[in-house]
Amino acid sequence: MRRLWNLAAPVALGAASAGPAVAGTLEWAGTLRLDFWFHSIATVGTGVATVDSSGDVLRTLRLAGGLTGTTTIPLTDPDTLPTVVTLIASHRLGTGTLGPFSAGGPLTQSVLPVPGTNRLCLFFPGTGCNFWSAIPLTGKPPVWPPGLPSPAGVGIGGKITVGFSTGPGLTVSLYGAPWTLGAASVTSVRTPNGVIGTVTAAGFAHGPASATATAHRVGGVIQIVTPTLVVANVDPPLDRTALMGVLRLRFVPEPSALLLLGAGAASLAALARARFRA
Repeated sequence: MRRLWNLAAPVALGAASAGPAVAGTLEWAGTLRLDFWFHSIATVGTGVATVDSSGDVLRTLRLAGGLTGTTTIPLTDPDTLPTVVTLIASHRLGTGTLGPFSAGGPLTQSVLPVPGTNRLCLFFPGTGCNFWSAIPLTGKPPVWPPGLPSPAGVGIGGKITVGFSTGPGLTVSLYGAPWTLGAASVTSVRTPNGVIGTVTAAGFAHGPASATATAHRVGGVIQIVTPTLVVANVDPPLDRTALMGVLRLRFVPEPSALLLLGAGAASLAALARARFRA
């Protein structure tokens, strides 16, 4: 039994050293989801977050990419051929700092852009997306106010408007908002059944023991949300729609820590088998 404990001790020490990181960088696995009223687009990936913490209390995270995706969504019945309107949504996670997380509510550092482009395509059989209009998720406002030299859009805030030459002066405007750890909503939008309603979502931060301040520990989960109102001068139900961004991160052990734990567990198993045979 003493030999077994002597071998288990370094493994336990390895588990402790591989536990909560309070400074430096943390690896994460996550999902970036864009919820339209008619469809949800999800992208899965991994990345590294730069952590600012005080003791064992998470203050801010700086993210720089790690999630990129493209999804094609048919908006009309295929039986309407020869033409079908389709949405090709491309997006990625930008770079930004988020926090503080210890309060569990709105974030004072809350700008994390989600660049990308939604292309409304008019498909013809055998030709692909030859005719399309692009709606950017982020971009420069139509008129930059003095002292505001930064873009607006999803995950940032502010308003961007895009106009198209096709149609009777078609315009689409996105009213964005920063990310929040609390509740977010988009009001006065048309729901899938055509009535005016509200779309809501909520963020959270849970550590291994459900403590908000220690969500950066291995096994901790952070979810933040960003609401966007999309207004277009078209007939219902696409005249007022919601686009809700949801980012969920789960912090994972570093590869070196996993190797250490795995080697220790294998050694314990081998010793246990040897003792059992003896």
